[in-house]
Amino acid sequence: MHRLPKPNGGTLQELITRHINPDGTPGLPVRELTEALQVSAETLQVARRQPENLSLASLFSLAERLGVTPGEIVVTVFDQIRRQRQASHPPTTVQPRRQRSRPATPEAALNGGLVPEVAPDTTPDLVPANEVEQTPLTAPTPVSQPQPQTEADAFAEDLALKVAYANATLPQRAHALASAQQALSGHFPPLSLAAWAKALDALQPDLWVETEGEPQVTLEHPALEQLLQHLARSKELPKLELTVYSPESLLMARRLAYYSCWAVEALTEIERNPSAYGHCVRDLIFRLASGHSTEQEVLRAFGESIATLNTNGEPRSDDELPGSTSVQARIFRLNWPNGGPGSFRLPPRPPLGPQAGPLGTA
Repeated sequence: MHRLPKPNGGTLQELITRHINPDGTPGLPVRELTEALQVSAETLQVARRQPENLSLASLFSLAERLGVTPGEIVVTVFDQIRRQRQASHPPTTVQPRRQRSRPATPEAALNGGLVPEVAPDTTPDLVPANEVEQTPLTAPTPVSQPQPQTEADAFAEDLALKVAYANATLPQRAHALASAQQALSGHFPPLSLAAWAKALDALQPDLWVETEGEPQVTLEHPALEQLLQHLARSKELPKLELTVYSPESLLMARRLAYYSCWAVEALTEIERNPSAYGHCVRDLIFRLASGHSTEQEVLRAFGESIATLNTNGEPRSDDELPGSTSVQARIFRLNWPNGGPGSFRLPPRPPLGPQAGPLGTA
């Protein structure tokens, strides 16, 4: 995608027709075309005349089916689109420049000194509208009143233009794909171009189109981060037996583990006075006290455990460990003090505090 071949003047239909099947027949039937392009038969009819309606992922899948390089099919489609636009919008004939004369009146000075050419036998009021150069009569902006625009905004506006992915042309999307692949290809070298194109089509990020020099289309850093996460879940990548966690994941797991431990301590207060807490507070505490396997996996990967987190090495008891059997039983008693649905019923929990009597007494 970084060095595209030169166009040969053909079309997408001609490229498909030149393909020879194993049985010697040329081209591809409609069923195989729709399967390769991943489009419907109605979309295929439109794409034969207007290939810009196809996505990059569809083009790359078709290139794989035809046995050609992705660059060849992309260049063919780009050249076909360019020639179709030139045929439908022919270049206009360059008109000769109007003569300039010295302004004799203030109105002529405001008009930039442009004097329309008028035939000698006619008057200015009778000159046809298409023969008079339409120049807006706007006074020049005084130097002492600059436009309210910061230098950074002017630089961004002059050098790049933000284009929504849905409104971007096919060449702009192709340049964005090449830019993203160049920035992230070191992370995912085995991924195919079709996987990259599908990821861009799924995320629909905004594109920044450079307006100076060679045409360049780039993505913002947040969009690259989202694309990185999306590509990491691709089915084409080999699944790792061991998960790699970042240091930021450890910090998040620690924070969630602290919340879970505090929620277990809050269970004691709810057990002493269940009616003092509303439904949202109870549900929040119950969910946190139940723990989560992901936070425990992340802590375990860094040699830590929720059982000894912030306890100076002393392990927590089963009644204080988030997600343990004892904690789940306490949550069950608070949710269903009458035994819950069905015939299952847990024994009552012993009273809390130093004023509590022997086990089984109220």
